[in-house]
Amino acid sequence: MTEQEGLKITILKDTDEGSMGYESRKLLSDADFKFRFKNRVDFTNVSKTPLRIRLLRNAIVAEDLLADRSDLAILGLDMIQEANPGLIPLMPLGFAQCGLYLGVRNDIPYSSPQDLAGLRVATSYLVQTQKFFDKYGVKPIIVYRPGGEESFVNVEEGNAEACVVISESGTSFDANKITARELLLESEAYLVASPYLGQKRGSERFVQEFLTRITSVIRGRFYTGIVMNTPQRTLNDVVKLLPSAESPTIAKLEEAGWSAVSSLIPKTAFWDLVFKLQQTGVRDIYEQAIKKVVPNIDDPTILSMMGKIYRS
Repeated sequence: MTEQEGLKITILKDTDEGSMGYESRKLLSDADFKFRFKNRVDFTNVSKTPLRIRLLRNAIVAEDLLADRSDLAILGLDMIQEANPGLIPLMPLGFAQCGLYLGVRNDIPYSSPQDLAGLRVATSYLVQTQKFFDKYGVKPIIVYRPGGEESFVNVEEGNAEACVVISESGTSFDANKITARELLLESEAYLVASPYLGQKRGSERFVQEFLTRITSVIRGRFYTGIVMNTPQRTLNDVVKLLPSAESPTIAKLEEAGWSAVSSLIPKTAFWDLVFKLQQTGVRDIYEQAIKKVVPNIDDPTILSMMGKIYRS
């Protein structure tokens, strides 16, 4: 693939705030890819890059990748596993977390998957449902239902005794008098590659740039900066407390016996670390917002993703 031919990435159509499609657009925008979709048009070029973005419905994104109509996509792990084998999961993106659950009607006695032998299980996840019951040596009647599985299983409807369905909060189970009994998969949004991308030589340079830009945003969301004034006598203790992947930056202050220390830390560690640092005599701590953490040129995450795509 030449740079003139470009790189195609597919994301979901949904644009409601917090949805996978919305968060996918935001991720690309935060990585400084400039694009705008015109009304009723489901594709667009990205300004000053060989990147083209397409919008598709969730159910056909995996099919699109396997048919070599897209090179990359942002898709839920549940859909990636359902399309297995073939697709190449590259990295989790930290949004659209949900679970693939086995839900059983409240009027059906349940203690284990064996209780569903010979009963009807509605799902659109045929591959993972079959795999789950095969693991337990159980043979239910698997009924394909492309959406709305919970209402199909509803006690009043009585079309099936159980369902395997993706759920974020479980509220649809409660509304339909169903109880989640088993978690088959914890899912979230993933960056995934087509199995054909690695055959398109000439794409490597821009693919690596794309992965680097996306990874820098994901890491920026995970990390924050911490800056503090540290007494020289406890500097070594402070450095030991910092969970930085690289050495912190240390600069001597004009006031004798003090240094300014700055470091990247996980956002979730900030407050616990603040109180520990204060015990060492550190003063004037402040948080420094981080937008991007750019991977080094030899970053193992980037090299690993490139290796998955361009298998020799």
